[in-house]
Amino acid sequence: MTKVIDIVKIMEDYAPVTLAEQWDNVGLLVGSCNDKVKTVLVALDLDENTVNEAVNVGADVIITHHPILLTPINCITDDSVTGRLLIRLIKQNISLYSAHTNLDTTKGGVNDALAQKLGLTNVEELFTIGFEGSARMGNIKEQTLGAFVDYVRNMLNSTVIKCIGDKSKQIKKIAVCGGSGGHMIDGALQNGCDAIVVGEAKYSDEQKAYQLGLGLIEAGHFETETIVCEEIAQRLKAVTDNVKIIVSKRRLTYYE
Repeated sequence: MTKVIDIVKIMEDYAPVTLAEQWDNVGLLVGSCNDKVKTVLVALDLDENTVNEAVNVGADVIITHHPILLTPINCITDDSVTGRLLIRLIKQNISLYSAHTNLDTTKGGVNDALAQKLGLTNVEELFTIGFEGSARMGNIKEQTLGAFVDYVRNMLNSTVIKCIGDKSKQIKKIAVCGGSGGHMIDGALQNGCDAIVVGEAKYSDEQKAYQLGLGLIEAGHFETETIVCEEIAQRLKAVTDNVKIIVSKRRLTYYE
């Protein structure tokens, strides 16, 4: 019989906690290592609807990318959204495991999944000071920035996509970073990239990319990261017996 500790070990073999940034909070956040597991729900985020989905499918464990306990809390009460979610998990005996920046960086994680989804070839790690190994870079068939924006929109099913730069510019070398990715502008330029695909970037990053002539495509935080959920599910299915692995059907995007 599979237990929570077995799921923890599988996830930590896949995305070692040692790869997480110092400020991050990853691993088993709620639950008991000795609880039995028959069903696992994989989701990008935890919110009330995710918990409802977990209850409906009978999940014993929820695995998320974004940790709900990223900043310290002083109490667990129903006076806060976080408190209410944690109380529900505990009452329903549902364990919660999160892999965040370690999942961004690890081989086969968020950024490798994004690079693969967008069809990059000759994929390598993009080293940026303070975020070593988290981003990826590779090649695409030479095309205009505008054509590649349309391709990204279709491949990631992005409801809202932003593009900074000359859409008629020819591009061939691309860097990718799921979620927040403005920090990789310098590294992308240093490595000869023509454009970068990120989930989101700050206004100052948009200005910087424009002024330096680097194409910047913001395809959505959710859209650039949710693809890793299927990767997690496939890895769990490959090494577990008699455990039902379900990828959340929730589409948590806040833009229309």
